Amino acid sequence: MQIIHKIDNFLYTIFPSVIQGDKQSMLNAIQDFYTYGPYKPKVTIDNDFVTIEIDTPTILAQDIDYQKVIAFCEKR
Repeated sequence: MQIIHKIDNFLYTIFPSVIQGDKQSMLNAIQDFYTYGPYKPKVTIDNDFVTIEIDTPTILAQDIDYQKVIAFCEKR
């Protein structure tokens, strides 16, 4: 899945901890927000846009395996 945010006032409203003009704090805040368990997204800044790439197929596949393991543990 790919999410694209335009760098504008709305983005700073969503991520209030980001200091305007500080690209590294922006990358860190967005990456922390979209991290799911051990899966960190790839975040890039290109001109006036931030692109977040999340590997949803891997997350979904791992989640299915995780649910199977939980079910086996519950059955003993």
